[in-house]
Amino acid sequence: MPIQHPLPIDRFIQEIVSSISKFPSIIVKAEPGAGKTTRIPMALLEQGNTLVLEPRRLAARLSAEHVAEQMGYRCGDEVGYQVRFDRKVNEKTKLRFMTEGLFLRLIESNPSLDGFQYIVLDEFHERHLDTDLSLALIRQIQDSSRPDLKLIVMSATVDSEALEKYLPKSKLFEIPGKVFPVETQYHDFPQLRKAEHKVKAAVDLMVKEKKYQGHILVFLTGYYEIRQSQMELERYLDQSKFEVLALSADLPPAKQKLVFRDSKKRKVILSTNVAETSLTIKGITGVIDLGQAKMSGFAPWSGLPILQVKKISQASCIQRAGRAGRMQEGICYRVFDQHDYNKRDKFTRNEISSSDLSSLVLLIKTRSGTSEDISTSLPWLSPPPEKNLQASIELLKLLGSLDSKEVITDLGRKLSRVPLHPRLGSIILKGLENKHLEGAILAACLISEDMVINFKEHAFDTGPCDVCFQGNVILKLEQGEELDSHRLERSIDRKKLSRIKKLYQSLARQYKAKPLKDVEPLNHKELAPLILAGFLDRIAKFRPAAKNKRNPSERSFHFCLGRGGILSDYSSVRKAEFIIVLNAFESPGKQNSAIKTQIRFASSVSKEQLMATKVMNREEFELSIDKKTDQVSACKQIYYGQFLIHESSEEQSPDQIERLLSNKMKMDWPYPFEDDDCLKIYHSKLDILDQHNYDHNFPRFEGEMLDLLIHHICEGKTSIQSIRKKSLESYLQEQFSYEESASLDLLCPSHIKLGKRERKIHYLGEQAPFVSSAIQDFFGLAEGPKICENRQTLNLVMLAPNRRPAQITKDLAGFWRGSYHEVRKELARRYPKHRWPENPELET
Repeated sequence: MPIQHPLPIDRFIQEIVSSISKFPSIIVKAEPGAGKTTRIPMALLEQGNTLVLEPRRLAARLSAEHVAEQMGYRCGDEVGYQVRFDRKVNEKTKLRFMTEGLFLRLIESNPSLDGFQYIVLDEFHERHLDTDLSLALIRQIQDSSRPDLKLIVMSATVDSEALEKYLPKSKLFEIPGKVFPVETQYHDFPQLRKAEHKVKAAVDLMVKEKKYQGHILVFLTGYYEIRQSQMELERYLDQSKFEVLALSADLPPAKQKLVFRDSKKRKVILSTNVAETSLTIKGITGVIDLGQAKMSGFAPWSGLPILQVKKISQASCIQRAGRAGRMQEGICYRVFDQHDYNKRDKFTRNEISSSDLSSLVLLIKTRSGTSEDISTSLPWLSPPPEKNLQASIELLKLLGSLDSKEVITDLGRKLSRVPLHPRLGSIILKGLENKHLEGAILAACLISEDMVINFKEHAFDTGPCDVCFQGNVILKLEQGEELDSHRLERSIDRKKLSRIKKLYQSLARQYKAKPLKDVEPLNHKELAPLILAGFLDRIAKFRPAAKNKRNPSERSFHFCLGRGGILSDYSSVRKAEFIIVLNAFESPGKQNSAIKTQIRFASSVSKEQLMATKVMNREEFELSIDKKTDQVSACKQIYYGQFLIHESSEEQSPDQIERLLSNKMKMDWPYPFEDDDCLKIYHSKLDILDQHNYDHNFPRFEGEMLDLLIHHICEGKTSIQSIRKKSLESYLQEQFSYEESASLDLLCPSHIKLGKRERKIHYLGEQAPFVSSAIQDFFGLAEGPKICENRQTLNLVMLAPNRRPAQITKDLAGFWRGSYHEVRKELARRYPKHRWPENPELET
């Protein structure tokens, strides 16, 4: 069928197709309305098998259906699509629209993309994690096994300069769009807080704009906001003139198509950011932009992917506004102020800089099978941050997916084939191993979708596990049983329920599991070890001492890797000592880190189940000494992270007691000796030898050498009493031969003779080395005594008759000639019965 409506890109198509044969990569920067999403794939269909990668399911499906219709094909034949839970392709399909996430699954089974000649990355400006990974993998394939593979990168708003640097052998096409002028106004409505009230106020203003009487497109963050706004507008607008429609990926295709059909009524279309790009909705002349969107992120606690409401970039604001100028002049209301707009990022930030990278690491490791550094193993447009990479690698090691050298294991290869986060994949594989597959799959689906019941009251049920409680609610519904209360039934999120059921069906097909209607009720005792397999590092222990007097039901917990948190009212787990934390969030405004983290969903876990998990366990032996008997006893302690989970008395063999004694001494040195002065004296002697450049082999008992000394002391010992039978000095002497001891004593003796008396040489203290004696003991000496073959002069501490120092000197001859005479006068006056000669060096 001939194309009915010419588009701006049509006059460039021939040149683009011609350039594709000459260049490995083409960059198409086309303004909104240019027709790039439909016309370029159409042209490529005639050239060879083509994959068009879209960031969203809805865009992939609608684009495929539109292209098929334009070309006169039935969708699913020559033109088809493949998205999560839905596909229309067959053996005739040459042009396939696909989400980036599914493309990464395809590349696992077809590493060289055999059978495809062209890969199109559409709406590249959104820079999802999957977008960046897809681009890097395609580049790697082009540079290795498939130099013939062609890449086309397309976007309306993209940093083309950065892309041209990244793709140096590429050709850039900048194509104007069929865009009419769009008037932009800012209406903040600061007095209104709820989204639906702001939408009503903005629509009320816009319907009065006489110049712009076409349909109105409203951008909201999610289905809840859409539904609330729809109810608000349907009460307010004249339904004979207006039609209020919703557009989101979660709606059935029949309801989505209502947005695109012709209507005599004026449409108000309430949409998520799926309407920001891709296909044009005819007749839009007004856009109302609340300036936010749900963007992919990850839960800091679990690493699982989540959608977070964030402000969109200036580029996305421009994209949205452009929707009002596709067919004629239009207007855009930005429901925020201009200062807010000016502060926003120019382009959408790439997700790779702030995402959990576990799935990315696993996919790359599966492809390479080596320990190669991921940050350099692929040609990244924006390399992943090293900190995020390392955290993801450590998690995969903990899950057993990577070995100590960061090479993928057999378990890791199995895990890579599970289309979920590695934590959830670990639950499923553990269920497969333990023959509880269905329960594991349902648990993984529930955790993936953040449960199906989000109530802030635990009046429904208190039990051991949120997953069991909510999973059994799903099973009752699926098996036609009545729920316990209407209130519980009303609390179920039907959108989540639908996604969980579809995800379960998909995984059940993959692993040949029973359908939900045939699954037995979830049993917590069976399920806890499976959940634990994916959340080994997310264990918390109840803190009974931390009760809140204002809220006695509040339960505080320590986390096994540090810090703490509060179990929120979302969880029904109210009595457990140990829990597996499945989801937690930081409560704004709380400064205390012990209560800032709010635990949203959890499962209890027993000590026995924690002990069976060897990965996080460590054993310690605590040595205790009986003060009365000096006997050694040992207690075996098992820790899970920082938690003590088991303690028992242990009879130890002599070798074990010896090791425990050694460890005790290393920790509490110089225990069991009163002091280690003899060791300090020995080291002081070595300092003197080193000072005078003696070549010796005497060791210093520090670090490893001290450990060896302790090992010698404890060798063959079974009690503290047996160690104390000898002094530390004796143990030290045993380290040397007789000749070595004699040599050291000769150079650095323990005593020295002063006249007729032996005096101790002190090697410790401020004046060391020094000798202390009565001043009369130095009479008759012309100079002070020396050691180390007369190389080291001793400090002399001369004591008055009251045993207090009268003089401290190293220069005895100088003292006799100088200040001695003043000292002599004072001492003679105070101690007249003692002899105080004028020339003491001549005394005999």
